[in-house]
Amino acid sequence: MGVKATVRHWKHIFSLCSLVLVLACNVPPPDPSHSTYNSNLKGTKGETTIPQETNETNSDLIERHDSLQANWPIHDLPRAGLIYNVTDTGGIVVGLWETDEPTSRLGRGVYLFDTVTKRISLLATPTEPKNKINKIRLEKNWLVWLESTAGSIEAEDWKLYAKDLSNNQQFLVTKGNLKTSDLTRTVRFEPSGLSLSMGQVVWNEFQKDSDGNFKTAIVLYNLATGRKEIITTEPGAPDTVVETPVISGRMIVWGKATFLRSPPSARTNVMVYSQESREIKNLTQNGASFSPVVFGNTAVWMYRDTSRNSFGDIELFDLEANNFQRITSAHPGEGLYQPTLSARLVGWQTTKGLRAEVFDRLRKEILTVDRGLIDIVRVGGNVVAWRWMNPEAVAAFERGEVKHHPRWSVRYAVAN
Repeated sequence: MGVKATVRHWKHIFSLCSLVLVLACNVPPPDPSHSTYNSNLKGTKGETTIPQETNETNSDLIERHDSLQANWPIHDLPRAGLIYNVTDTGGIVVGLWETDEPTSRLGRGVYLFDTVTKRISLLATPTEPKNKINKIRLEKNWLVWLESTAGSIEAEDWKLYAKDLSNNQQFLVTKGNLKTSDLTRTVRFEPSGLSLSMGQVVWNEFQKDSDGNFKTAIVLYNLATGRKEIITTEPGAPDTVVETPVISGRMIVWGKATFLRSPPSARTNVMVYSQESREIKNLTQNGASFSPVVFGNTAVWMYRDTSRNSFGDIELFDLEANNFQRITSAHPGEGLYQPTLSARLVGWQTTKGLRAEVFDRLRKEILTVDRGLIDIVRVGGNVVAWRWMNPEAVAAFERGEVKHHPRWSVRYAVAN
């Protein structure tokens, strides 16, 4: 697979993962005279006011640089081939190649790399030899993960496990309850992701009620008490798609897409749930906001500006101060993908898979961290990590100069 083919391959994956975005292309261009944000949002209790979008750009606040190589040295993480996430303290959760051989497969274990001590330790292995861990989250003394036989969203036998690292007690939280025969309207078996904060894990899952109707539920589970709560339920796909919920403290955010069949289109908005008020509110009304994440009182999400053919810009919203900032301006025909958030950094990758970028919230700068073939970017604390492949090595393989196709590696940098 050549450089161009590799880029096309990952652009195709991006398109599949962003089905909501693709269908949202029929959303009318935003009217600059109207607020992007809902200024009179009603929750289950009372109302809240969200400020109107201003015409202020970020040009006075953000400077763009070509590379962080000089100030933030790039480090290679030995034998790592997959990133799951980066913890709030900057630990990088990775999968390792089984050997140093170029034909090696990824191992079954999940490891934690400490960027301070440079030590790597085993976090978890699947509970059964035939299983693979697909998603995993670590916070302080709690570890949660999803595993299944297929190692993908197609496995009906997915299970969610938790482990208390203070005493090494491991237990099953829940497991899938749908079968292949149920696949009349659903698009996946397994939850699309996990999020963990303050000993609470949240996920989305398809369910089937007593009348045989499918629905998507957002589930919140307290690992210490065992209390399970359904935050909300929505009609199942293809009518409605609920993106992976993300929790931080007492706030949960998720993207919600409502599909129209004639003409084919979708409206996508960002939802937020407060455990304090027990209210669900719609943060946006533009029909083109999706993939939100939250950390503390800050949320970020992607926004598609159809008037500029922009795949996705990144917007930052302060949940406490009720104000926002659009921190990027993607080039027409190109955009940004999969935002990730920490106390200091906002990270993303470009849709063409050629750059890993961050917004340094401390310095108010957008910075290109690395270039090459990049398909995963994650941030945590003051650490940014990404999965990288050398395009020159791919080209050498294509020319027949080397026998084996280069494999993915993991890089990271620490903000100073």
